[in-house]
Amino acid sequence: MLFFSCTPSKPIEEAKINGYWEIQNVVLPDGSEKGYKVNESIDYFEIKNHKGFRKKVHPQLDGSYLVSDDFEDVKVIQQSGKSYLVYPKTKDTVKEEILQASEHFLVLKDAKGFEYQYNRQEPYSKK
Repeated sequence: MLFFSCTPSKPIEEAKINGYWEIQNVVLPDGSEKGYKVNESIDYFEIKNHKGFRKKVHPQLDGSYLVSDDFEDVKVIQQSGKSYLVYPKTKDTVKEEILQASEHFLVLKDAKGFEYQYNRQEPYSKK
């Protein structure tokens, strides 16, 4: 599943990035794909006024999440008509282009050409 747009990029609505995201697929630079059926951890983003954090959390069957104190600072920047997530605290600043951010999908592409496709994760619940 690929998501492309031929129209100029608009600034990303940060609120659409906030929340829990589960990796579904990675498209490698050569076009091959790696799918993920089960994920022990998911990404949680919290961004406000172009700044925030990203952390790994572990969903539990009761709908809660196991959360560690580890996180990455993140900024949202606009550059040449594109939106990026920038992680400034890493040894070499990492920048991911935001290809899509909607209520249900998030697609990021890193400088090496790896495209990460996420679905919004809903908490598990007992039924």
